[in-house]
Amino acid sequence: RLVHGNELDLDPARSYRLLLPFAEALPDEMIARFKQTPGAWDFYQAQPKGYRKHTRQWVTSAKREATRARRLATLIDDSANGLRIKQLRKG
Repeated sequence: RLVHGNELDLDPARSYRLLLPFAEALPDEMIARFKQTPGAWDFYQAQPKGYRKHTRQWVTSAKREATRARRLATLIDDSANGLRIKQLRKG
């Protein structure tokens, strides 16, 4: 929504993710869970830097712990099966 010409009206309740810094790495406990699944960590590490950055942010930016856990489980499962997460798959 535009306010006063070209200034954007950024409602903090709706745009807080724009203000969050990208996570530099997954937290250690998430990496440990990742490494418990054979092949998942190796596949994930073999992906391009941009994919890893996007998925780190996707997992860690969730407000609720349950959502973070579910997203991490999805990422681990897809990686173990040699797949990218559904949102970033080609075709």
